[in-house]
Amino acid sequence: MPSKVFVAIDQRDIRHSVIAFASRLAAETSTVVRVFHGIEFVGRGCAAPLESRDEAELVVEEAVFHLRMAGVGAAGLVRPCFHRDVSRMIVDEANRWGADTIVVGGRQGRGPGRVLGHGIRERVLRRSALTVKVAPPEHVSAARTRRTG
Repeated sequence: MPSKVFVAIDQRDIRHSVIAFASRLAAETSTVVRVFHGIEFVGRGCAAPLESRDEAELVVEEAVFHLRMAGVGAAGLVRPCFHRDVSRMIVDEANRWGADTIVVGGRQGRGPGRVLGHGIRERVLRRSALTVKVAPPEHVSAARTRRTG
């Protein structure tokens, strides 16, 4: 069982299912979680980020709060990064922290807000030597809970 789980989230609503998945994973052992969120820049130079630092920190604070309320030791990390570097930054930060597992979202997004969409998730899976767990979308988690509960 992992003892350090690195959870990568974005600003989309799917982050709630990713945090719920990480919470269930961490509750099984005395696991600590680090929540990561990248402030994504689409281009180089004068390109504006897709969100402000305050917005990004609020996303992470909310995730950390939910994990702590579930009894999971958690901290957060926000870093600026270019869109094409997000997957590398996720893997690098997870390795730097000494994580056992990386958790990413499992549903493809559309448009500029899809920080952990298909391309980034796939690059994390290819790039990392760590175990990478893909959180199921919330509607899949809820259906499984209803069937088993």
